[in-house]
Amino acid sequence: MNRYDLINCHWSQDTYFRHVLSQRIKATLGDKKNLRLLDIGCGAKPYKDLFAKNVSEYIGIDIEYGRAVNYVYDGVVIPFEDNSFDVVFCTSVLEHAEQPWVIVNEAYRVLKPGGTVIFTAPFHYDVHSAPTDYWRFTSHGLRLLFKDYTNITTGGMDNSFLRALWWPPRKLFAILYGLFSLIRKPTATTSFPDHGTKKGGIISWIVFAVSHYPSWFFLNMLSLPFMLFPADDGNSNYSNGLNHILTARKR
Repeated sequence: MNRYDLINCHWSQDTYFRHVLSQRIKATLGDKKNLRLLDIGCGAKPYKDLFAKNVSEYIGIDIEYGRAVNYVYDGVVIPFEDNSFDVVFCTSVLEHAEQPWVIVNEAYRVLKPGGTVIFTAPFHYDVHSAPTDYWRFTSHGLRLLFKDYTNITTGGMDNSFLRALWWPPRKLFAILYGLFSLIRKPTATTSFPDHGTKKGGIISWIVFAVSHYPSWFFLNMLSLPFMLFPADDGNSNYSNGLNHILTARKR
């Protein structure tokens, strides 16, 4: 993780995104039950609970092993037979794939006829997980990627006010990080904490706590009213969503 990932204070955005994603899942899957779902690039399966009412079998694959990962794969060929799943879910993965169309085509292959895909991908978003952050997508670009599917809808987070909320504290952290760098040059053993792991000296922890945790709580509270605003429905030719949510069906 580099300094720009650490500066990317996006928890308030995630709170709103989770709300919007939940609404899209409900609208897409409705009252369907006992579905078999594949989560591509599942990580820790942070959104698994959003499918609890619809999915009876939730299988996660990723390119690296993790406690929530059911199968490790090469990032190219999904290790399942054709027509195996009712739903294929993939969030914040396409931008990190060298060939995102390969993931889209593999999802089509393992999806049952009439099955549903739910993908998310960024449009306005900072560089993260460098150096494997390759792509940003317009809604039109996503529709082109999924041209073999039908009933394609796009949309998602399109709220510039929310983005403005988390910009100032992120910049504050950038300044604090710069000051810390003048005091003590970060090394492999004195870097800032990585998602809560206790690395680094006492100075780095003080700077991290002062700059992150108050803004984390404050921004999440500020993000709650934005859940009352309608999300981007993807119908505009000039949709400027922070993150797109695409749903489509296999023909």
